[in-house]
Amino acid sequence: MVRYVIRRSTAPAVAALAFALGIGIVGCGAAAEDDPWAAEVRAAQQAATSDFEREVLEDGSVSRAEYEEAMQRYVQCIESEGAQVGLIPTDGYYTYEIDGSVVDVYDAVSDGCRTGNTRFIEPLFVDRLTNPRNESFAKLVAECFIAREVAPAD
Repeated sequence: MVRYVIRRSTAPAVAALAFALGIGIVGCGAAAEDDPWAAEVRAAQQAATSDFEREVLEDGSVSRAEYEEAMQRYVQCIESEGAQVGLIPTDGYYTYEIDGSVVDVYDAVSDGCRTGNTRFIEPLFVDRLTNPRNESFAKLVAECFIAREVAPAD
């Protein structure tokens, strides 16, 4: 049986790579005083398509409980359409696992199930978790490699 693991954001993939190298980017600088994700939150609030999304985004952040609820809503929607999706805990967020025999069904219903449930909530939660300062991951990884003397400063 073939299983596919799907990542919804490139930021977590880069973070996972950094951690896999044993370097990690945690602790590479202080948190910003202003919310570096404010523009993304405002855009998500304006584009929200469901009462659930609007309620979650109302306070300008996505809590773990709200993220968990969004993910469960997504899974329930996928299952109601005849596909299965597993949530795999990965560094504080989830990746998706689907059985290879239902890839076509999953692909057909995934975007529709994301709408109103995870479309805006999941990326905001995951990206804030993995990049709280909303900085370029290339820049963060480079700073960490330099700080740990894995790469030259130039």
